[in-house]
Amino acid sequence: MTPTDQSVEPQFRALQLLLQPGASDTLILHWNGSAWSQVASPSPSSFGYNFLYGVSAVSGGDAWAVGYYKDNTVGSYDTLILHWNGGAWTQVDSPNPSCPDYYWSNNNLFGVSAVSGSEAWVVGYYGDCSFATGKAATLVAHWNGTAWANASVIPTFTSVSSSSNPVITGSPVTYTATVTPTPTVTLTPNGGTVVFYDNGSVISSCSPKALDSGSATCSVTYAVAGSHAITAAYSGYADYGGSTSPSLIETAKAPSAPTMRSPTAPVQLASSTVVSWSGSSGVAKYEVRYQRRPTTAGSVRGCTRRAGRRCRRRRRRSPRPVSSRAMTTATRCGPRTKPGTARRGRRAGARRGRWMTEL
Repeated sequence: MTPTDQSVEPQFRALQLLLQPGASDTLILHWNGSAWSQVASPSPSSFGYNFLYGVSAVSGGDAWAVGYYKDNTVGSYDTLILHWNGGAWTQVDSPNPSCPDYYWSNNNLFGVSAVSGSEAWVVGYYGDCSFATGKAATLVAHWNGTAWANASVIPTFTSVSSSSNPVITGSPVTYTATVTPTPTVTLTPNGGTVVFYDNGSVISSCSPKALDSGSATCSVTYAVAGSHAITAAYSGYADYGGSTSPSLIETAKAPSAPTMRSPTAPVQLASSTVVSWSGSSGVAKYEVRYQRRPTTAGSVRGCTRRAGRRCRRRRRRSPRPVSSRAMTTATRCGPRTKPGTARRGRRAGARRGRWMTEL
């Protein structure tokens, strides 16, 4: 830009000032209509590598200057965007899509065009995360009046799935967030974080979760039955943009009371049938067998008269399914119980009862 370009641009010029071999700071000059003068400008790199390559302005109180600088932490090259508000130049946050926190990360800006206070564009290039092969990509960023955003970012789609839906209260359920580029490319995102939300509130026990090979997981145990709208929000990383998943409706149910299903047909003695014991943890099947002693003439309901003994008529109960803990014995027959013989009678009855085995 020359002083005669004042009808198109304000009176600014962005240069790099060489201080010593291998080091430089930013240099911005101002034209007041008759002469150029230097204006203070930020140089964020303590290594002495600060470069400006483009400048544009809407008015004397709204201008932009762009370039790049060497980061003070890992030594990567990051984009540099400065803004003039009419009184001073300040550094503004800017996109750096090349692999973060890596010393070979490379982000550079070379041009800027300001249209209005809410419309400006910058262009440059960056080293892609597969830069080991020398790959680079175009960098375009847009100013919307509030912040700079990477307009050349690779869009992503985030989905969330459940390991168990519905889930029983007291049992853990694992949510998996999967992030895929759109359109699909060879590489999947391998950085950034995922925040999980339950009915709009952050699940604090598992947020944020690092994205690894395109996925992140979150495990939750519900104590109370209810419905939960689960979403996952991906932060974006490097040249991948952020995205939020559609809601997954998870239902937490209280465990159901166990029930016994009776046989549909009458059960005959000396036969067997199968009943099912069902509960919240599954269904167990058992075989219940019924047995009685053969009767002879003169017997009363399975009780044989013997010399010197009295036969007692006992009420017979209809066969019914029994659980492994609630077993009854068949009708016993014998003399009246005498002191000291109760144990012998119980043993005899137990030998002639019903039994049950698990299938």
